[in-house]
Amino acid sequence: MSISLKSITALLKAQNLEFSVSGNDLSVGRLLAIAPQVQDALCYYVGDDPGILSGVESSIILCKPGLPIDPSRRNTVIYTEHPQLCFYHASSLFEEKPATVIHSQTIINDRAKIGAGASIGPFCVIDECNLDENVTIDGGVKIYKGTVIGKNVQIQSNSVIGATGTMWAWDGRGNRISCAQTGNVIIQDNVFIGSNITLVRGSFENKPTIIGRDTIMAHGTMIGHGAVIGERNHFANNVAIAGSVSTGENCFFGSGSIVRPGINIPNGTIVGAETKGKKDKVSGVPSPFSS
Repeated sequence: MSISLKSITALLKAQNLEFSVSGNDLSVGRLLAIAPQVQDALCYYVGDDPGILSGVESSIILCKPGLPIDPSRRNTVIYTEHPQLCFYHASSLFEEKPATVIHSQTIINDRAKIGAGASIGPFCVIDECNLDENVTIDGGVKIYKGTVIGKNVQIQSNSVIGATGTMWAWDGRGNRISCAQTGNVIIQDNVFIGSNITLVRGSFENKPTIIGRDTIMAHGTMIGHGAVIGERNHFANNVAIAGSVSTGENCFFGSGSIVRPGINIPNGTIVGAETKGKKDKVSGVPSPFSS
């Protein structure tokens, strides 16, 4: 693999990141941390000691403006106020794009649409649904009919996407009458779904359960029917979100926290570990993910 300076700077421009370049056009083959001996690599440094870079040669270095670089080492420098962030963005260029691999012990509906680069492990059951490019599904996952999954989504083992929710009313004669569940689940791009997670589908076609892009869910979380999860939310272990909850962007939910039905959670809210959201609206405090 060889990644050019041109491709790195094009990616940073696409992310609206400010930077300047010093040095010649260069291509590098590796993604490495700063170390005494580094060659042919993309690396970054956030400090102000140029001696740290004395062993770096023939590489592309992301660092803060003004740091002097020894020209004899044949490095190219990208100066930016955010070297680590730029490095993380550029690291995506080094990821190998796998071919579509579907385990022989997985069952997939003939009408399911599977995008390029998908990886599906053993003992999965994939109903009639749409999976976009580069979706990774570990073993034992069940995905129900109507589910829509965006690009670069990862779902770990034993999770259930599109499970049936329950809505019912008493008929006055001691009988419980259930309402049919006709909605679905929509998972947007770049979402991580951990193991043993359940996403309940929306109760109605016009009220789907939605998981916003760049959201992360850790082990054991449950999302109820018709919940709308905003972009870049983070769920720690064993969070329970009831039906018809909506969250803003950049929210954080601590381990074991619970949010009751119908609550609207503002942008940037932190819900502490084992907190129970009981009010009509949970007040926000600044989140570490706020932009």
